Amino acid sequence: MSKEIIKYKCKECGKKVLEKDLHYMDNDRLIKEKLCFTCDFWMKKVKTIKDPNWVRVNNESYYIGDETEKGFRGFDSRKFIIKFNNGKIIETTNLWHQGEIPQHFRKRLFNNAEFIK
Repeated sequence: MSKEIIKYKCKECGKKVLEKDLHYMDNDRLIKEKLCFTCDFWMKKVKTIKDPNWVRVNNESYYIGDETEKGFRGFDSRKFIIKFNNGKIIETTNLWHQGEIPQHFRKRLFNNAEFIK
């Protein structure tokens, strides 16, 4: 039985990153920045927090896709009405769920909208 080799601990969540876990295309950057794969995903979101198509409601992350997209559409083209904290209201039929924002990212990735029924 081979021993698991710990490469480093993630600087965001403290998770042990094992050598066997480093099989992604951007390993050098992950190692340099001392991030696990999951925290790397959310750190990219921190860097693009002003993206107007990025919606955060109830600590869940969503992305508004192009309405002219002819292929797959988020939530099977269900209509969403979104009210942003700045008062702007938009409708979309191409919303993509990205997952729950981890607790340790919520101060940086705060809710910026709500769904209107």
